[in-house]
Amino acid sequence: PLLLSYFILEKDRATIFIQDKSLTDEVREYLKKNGIDIKPYDDFDETVAGISHKEILFDEADVSYKTFISISKKENANKLYSVLSPVTYLKNIKSEVEVANTKKSHLRDGVYMAKYIYWLKNQVKNGVDLTEKTASDYLDNLRREDELFLDLSFPTISGYADNGAIVHYEAEYETAKKLEAKGLYLFDSGATYKDGTTDVTRTISLGENTYEEKLHYTLVTIGMLRLLNTKFKRGAIGVSLDIKAREALWDYGLDYNHGTGHGVGFVNTVHEMPTSIRNKINKDVYRNLEFEPGMIMSDEPGVYISGKHGIRMEILMTVVDKGEGFLGFEPLTMAPIDNEPLLVDVMTKKDIELYNNYQRQVYDSISGGLNEEEKAWLKEVTKEI
Repeated sequence: PLLLSYFILEKDRATIFIQDKSLTDEVREYLKKNGIDIKPYDDFDETVAGISHKEILFDEADVSYKTFISISKKENANKLYSVLSPVTYLKNIKSEVEVANTKKSHLRDGVYMAKYIYWLKNQVKNGVDLTEKTASDYLDNLRREDELFLDLSFPTISGYADNGAIVHYEAEYETAKKLEAKGLYLFDSGATYKDGTTDVTRTISLGENTYEEKLHYTLVTIGMLRLLNTKFKRGAIGVSLDIKAREALWDYGLDYNHGTGHGVGFVNTVHEMPTSIRNKINKDVYRNLEFEPGMIMSDEPGVYISGKHGIRMEILMTVVDKGEGFLGFEPLTMAPIDNEPLLVDVMTKKDIELYNNYQRQVYDSISGGLNEEEKAWLKEVTKEI
């Protein structure tokens, strides 16, 4: 639900630069009613080049090099201040209504995830000919049938065996790997509905697994759950908490070369920065946002062994107030964790408690949307360990 545009806000006027065909009469009237001038998209460069002797607030991480050159020309004598846009800040902190609606979208999405995992495991077990692409099409279509569906959040990442180790792998019909009754299958997917945006990754067992696959799977699952259940002081930023997701992996000399979490929009882009959880501080200090209630972000540790397997587990969560100056996270994603490749003896008592709590929450939240066979399967998958 996005459109390409530029926006200039001044003390006495606001101007949007946009292609006329992108606007309906209703939107055009709304902008006019709110005092926003409409200009052609192609007029932006010329307009910016003519700005002189002004104090300009902009985010250098979000403007093009061409725009930066225009506003920084010596002869224009502008004073420049690189700051976080107030629009970006407001988008990163969702209202209570936005969070409530997002929860609704995740409940339906969790039902589709459970249906897909149940269907896929049975198809593979029964020897049905499936590839990474034909399998993920089934999940995509489940979401498309939702009456509030707008679009997929991004092309579904569907990677079997060694293809799972390619972080942003995208299967094609011509080259997709055939699914077999062994190994691990990773799928990262989501949808934007009229009431929220989802992004969820699960790695599941399709049959026999090696000890290494089980160990890596368990460590990633532990990391995801430890971060989800972290309680922290107000003032913390993403780099403060990143170790919670990596600690179990680091104990075994393992790591992953991507961020642990990113902000997620409300009926908007699935990557909404600068909210993030990462192990490196952002060089643009003003983009290191402190956690605040209402923020929505992902929690997605992983392990990628080239030529062997890839594992990632991801949920979306929202920041909540825990009282007495503390904050925490509440899970939004309600999708089952596959219990087949889990090594319980690697988990601490606390890890087992966190796992059981999440799985119980998943069953209680989405089982009502499943048929009897699916519900019985979900009961088995989410049973206590």
